[in-house]
Amino acid sequence: MTEPENRPVDSLRSRAISGAIYMSLGQLSKAVLHFASIVILARLLTPADFGVFAMAAPVLVLATFLGEAGLGAAVIQRSSLNTAELNTIFWVNAGLGILAALILVAVAPSIASFYREERVEAMIAASGVIVMLVALSASHLALLNRKMHYRSIALIDALSLLVGTALAVGVAIVWRTYWALWLLPFGTHLSTLALGYWHSQWRPGRWATLLEVRDMLHFGKNVLAARLADYLCRNVDKVLIGRGWGTVELGLYDRAYKIVLLPLLFVNVPLERLTLPMLSGTRDDPDKYRRIYSTGLQFALLVTMPLIMVVIVAPEPVVAVILGRDWLASSPMFRWLAVACLLQLAGHTLSQLLISQARTREMAFATVVSSLYTSLAFLAGLPWGATGVAAAYALSEILRTPVLFWWVSRRGPVRISDQVRSVLPFLISAALCVPVIMALQSPLGFSPLLFTGAASLAAFITTFFGLVLTPSGRNCLREGYQMARSALSSTNPAAGGDVSPLATLE
Repeated sequence: MTEPENRPVDSLRSRAISGAIYMSLGQLSKAVLHFASIVILARLLTPADFGVFAMAAPVLVLATFLGEAGLGAAVIQRSSLNTAELNTIFWVNAGLGILAALILVAVAPSIASFYREERVEAMIAASGVIVMLVALSASHLALLNRKMHYRSIALIDALSLLVGTALAVGVAIVWRTYWALWLLPFGTHLSTLALGYWHSQWRPGRWATLLEVRDMLHFGKNVLAARLADYLCRNVDKVLIGRGWGTVELGLYDRAYKIVLLPLLFVNVPLERLTLPMLSGTRDDPDKYRRIYSTGLQFALLVTMPLIMVVIVAPEPVVAVILGRDWLASSPMFRWLAVACLLQLAGHTLSQLLISQARTREMAFATVVSSLYTSLAFLAGLPWGATGVAAAYALSEILRTPVLFWWVSRRGPVRISDQVRSVLPFLISAALCVPVIMALQSPLGFSPLLFTGAASLAAFITTFFGLVLTPSGRNCLREGYQMARSALSSTNPAAGGDVSPLATLE
């Protein structure tokens, strides 16, 4: 199964636009399901229930990273790959997944003792099953991503989450137990494994020697190091809050964190799936490379920044709508975490530059330094509880993000001037959104649902006018319009027209 060294440009374009369509539909389905599960489960379970699962979640995520070991990214990035090499990667993942699961069982009692919460022990031990499911599906999903089978990826993601959500909600309705939260990832990853095997049409066989995939193991090692450092940044706050403030405070923070950072999950992650193969395929063409990256960065901000601004300016009605009035104590956490999320939406795309340019050692270094820096910020905010941790997180991102943009842009086709041109229109739009949203609070404050809907619409309209003010913003709107026309033309041949499948790449 040796693949060609280069993908034809026309094929890359057509796959990109069809991939954007399927990814958008898939992510819309996932967003609806995820939002529904948040709304329903928040009304069936208590903050303490969410706190118990949040104590186990960091350990589960760590074990999952160890089982996958960054080898999925190595499969996607490699210029050519044969069957024996892919087989080897699968069996390495399988072995690492089993090892990580056994480690979870062994450390479960110690972690429960650390939190002083005995309910955590059984949940951590049982999470070993989820780790093995993730490890066994990693190669199949990476292969689908490598081949740009975005339709299959979107279908797998949506159907898997549907199964996990239905299982979790059903158990929560009948038993009102925190185990419903564990069943959501279990059902999702079990379905992902089954559907991944079905859609990839590849079955692992005899493996090659490890020497033949040594470069992939080295690549995966650097990706893993970066992900572990990023994991530290994203989970040490929950560990500190759980240990110092207990399940209720952690439950409030965890729900705020999960909701506010949804854009990173439902926008940046699928966008990375779409753009990373394209960036890897055009790294020898600086102009196309820059335009692909800039388009992806601006698209992520365009679809998420207006909603995040609503949360920053008026978190209370948003919390009342999504979680209910019993969760209003988490409103200050929502505001600070939304600030951090807005900055991370831009910063997260930098990993695509480093991976596509094979600069994984630099990525590992930058992520380690950033994670240590953010962890110190969490410690500084801990005396003021979960709200203090959230505030420290936001302030640390304000200082870190510009430095990170400069550091990554020292090399490669994308320079800091390109970054500034891409982001500046959205900084202007964000500033314009603040007075608009505040002006709606007084007349519409009596109805949280009405205010949230009206403020969201007003923020998108304001963002549109803000983008018109700068050349880069106008170019973003123009490219979005051209891509929309291309999408309609590709799905409706009768509509006519000869718009290029991805005008921004021409």
